Amino acid sequence: MRKITLIERLKKISSEDSPSFPYDIRKLLSGKITSVKSQILQSSRLIYEDENLDETLRFKAYYLHMVMLWRLKEFESFRLNLDTNFNRFESHKLFNAFRAQYFLSQENTQYNLESAIYYAKLCAKELGKFPSVLHLHALTIVNYAEDIKEHDIKKLRLAESQVNKAIALSKGEYAGHYALSARVKLLLGKFTESYKDLRNAIEKEPSNNNEYPIRIGEYHEIKSRISNAEYIDFVKKQQEKAMTLFSNLRVQMIQLLGILSAVIIFMVSTVQIAQNIENIRKAALLIFIGGLVSVMVFALFSLVFIEGKVKAKSIILSLFCIIAIILAINFL
Repeated sequence: MRKITLIERLKKISSEDSPSFPYDIRKLLSGKITSVKSQILQSSRLIYEDENLDETLRFKAYYLHMVMLWRLKEFESFRLNLDTNFNRFESHKLFNAFRAQYFLSQENTQYNLESAIYYAKLCAKELGKFPSVLHLHALTIVNYAEDIKEHDIKKLRLAESQVNKAIALSKGEYAGHYALSARVKLLLGKFTESYKDLRNAIEKEPSNNNEYPIRIGEYHEIKSRISNAEYIDFVKKQQEKAMTLFSNLRVQMIQLLGILSAVIIFMVSTVQIAQNIENIRKAALLIFIGGLVSVMVFALFSLVFIEGKVKAKSIILSLFCIIAIILAINFL
């Protein structure tokens, strides 16, 4: 595509203040990303470096150039081009989107991912009605959560909100928004919704796109991750159920042992009292005290070995037995 032809096409594209601007730029690359890449890169460079041309037109050409480098995964050229033209185009609001991508294209360290989130957030704050910008903000949060393994629910819900806004603003036309939404839902544990978004992404992906096989491969990779996460979550829940059941059985066994201990103590003390005391009133009181001691032993047994609400009840029961024993002794 020659410089003059590209200039005419760029003039017809909406201004950079329009939310449709990023999509209109990308439409110029539809089906041509590999066949005429060198021509587009060369012509766009000639336009944005020509200081005799209108600033608006030059930024459109620069935006097109950067989008193409990103799609071709020529990240070193992308970063070099941003550094070289920083002073030229930094005043444009969409420039922060490139700064976010600058860090996304590097090694997935915490610093790089946090920097990407920072610039994407700045861009989203200024261009909150741009679906592509909202998508980028959500993407930086998701990449951070996936690579750093730090699932901040508040940030993930923000990412979910941003991508939902992007879908609404673009009227649900773009498969990439749904694919990103599926990744967010996966991180939030919403597996059913994640599957639904992924199906939408597959259905809406244009089959005539040169990158269609790559996109479908990426979607199936996300599907595998959802399946694995769903299985892990199922196993975890089953383990929790098993541990709860084991804990309940343990409590019941301890309580049974406590009851047996109390019964044995009560029987032994009753026999001893009956053998050694002739006064019926005193014998009855001592048997009563023996029963209280048995109950207190049971309560103390639970107090030592059982946690939770049972422990609180055991404390109350033990105090009651102690008070009752003191009163009973006064009647002897």
